[in-house]
Amino acid sequence: MREKGLLTRPASNRRGAALALVALGMPVLLGMIALGVDLGMMMAARAESQRATDSGALAGAALFLVHPDPLDAVVPAKAEAFAFTESNAIRHEAIDSVEVTVEVNPDSQMVRVTARRTIPTWFAKIFGVNEVTVATESVAHAVEAGSTTRCVKPFALPDLWWDTQNGSGTEGNEGDLQAFGEDGYKVWDLTPLSTGQGNDPGLFENWVYDAYESYGGADAEPANQTGWGTSARNGMRDYNGREYVDDYGREMLVKFQDPNGGESSHWLPFVIPGYGTGTSSFTANIRECRPVEFSIGDVVDDEPGLYPNPTWKAFEDLLLEDEFAEWEETVDEETGIYSGEVVNSAWQDDWLNSPRVVTVPLVKPDGTVSGRNELEVVDFALVFLEWPTPRDFKSPLMGRFLFFVPGSGDGGPELGSNVRLLRLIDEDRWVPYAG
Repeated sequence: MREKGLLTRPASNRRGAALALVALGMPVLLGMIALGVDLGMMMAARAESQRATDSGALAGAALFLVHPDPLDAVVPAKAEAFAFTESNAIRHEAIDSVEVTVEVNPDSQMVRVTARRTIPTWFAKIFGVNEVTVATESVAHAVEAGSTTRCVKPFALPDLWWDTQNGSGTEGNEGDLQAFGEDGYKVWDLTPLSTGQGNDPGLFENWVYDAYESYGGADAEPANQTGWGTSARNGMRDYNGREYVDDYGREMLVKFQDPNGGESSHWLPFVIPGYGTGTSSFTANIRECRPVEFSIGDVVDDEPGLYPNPTWKAFEDLLLEDEFAEWEETVDEETGIYSGEVVNSAWQDDWLNSPRVVTVPLVKPDGTVSGRNELEVVDFALVFLEWPTPRDFKSPLMGRFLFFVPGSGDGGPELGSNVRLLRLIDEDRWVPYAG
């Protein structure tokens, strides 16, 4: 028999204890809520600020890609960095120039953008914390890439070589079919011929690299360099009378489509390692970004076959990602030199980030022969892909050559890849300008 009252306690006592515990814990609970809300706000503000400084730094560094002399890029790079950073907002309030600091180093071709904003808190004011400061920093670098991971597309283009004779276009002696004078144009003309000559059906010149030709890659003496982006064709006009500087804006053939359009082995699809072979893999590699690292000196396998219709379907999907972008060619009235830029892009002034600006490897031209081949990568090219005319599977796929760094001309060649890419780097790698 239990003793009454030994195991029971009045309900009012229990309620009182609970209220006391709640009262004692309320400041801690409110503090946690305040911390959570204000911490979330601060993290969101920091993410917005980081996006702003990233875009500003990249936009500024992009000016090093269009100015041969880095010193000429300093002023426009700073202005572009400010403009892109200020086009963003932090917590729905536009960034002001007084909140932004931009530094440019032409020696290392870096741009650093810092943004700093003081933001009022919400609940944390209860504890005397009225505001917090959010600061972010971004450093962008215009680099010469010994390797690249920028969405390489499966087109291995032969690097350009020097044509040493004007040949008739017959097999074994193909040359500049539209040449005039002793040296001709020595430029790979993409103008349709009125009549076919030799084994060229009349669409485009179809050069064959043979024992009579010469090729100088990025590791050659500057005077002997012939590849894309070098000064080899500076001062020369093509069949249309156009002259370019370091090939910037020059139209290039990415891939023949019509089986009667030329020697397909000179415009080679290639196998991206790890992503299979055959039509389905090749077309998937066109549509999608394959972040595979390639370096100068790598050897890749070509992908025999034209695949005109599947290639066109995949190419069309890629172009539709920035459907209305187009190359607007311009000419300097004083010099007569042609240049240009991409207009109507969904990426606007940031068109270098359009999915239609791709990386393609360049390979030694003496390896481009019929059948399955191993091709040595000698450089990379940034190319803006254009809509073919007409828009069907028989049309050749064209692009505009963009950025390279030519040999210096007086201090030896630039070794490794000439292609220049933009990338964000760790802030601790920033190098202040000492000039």
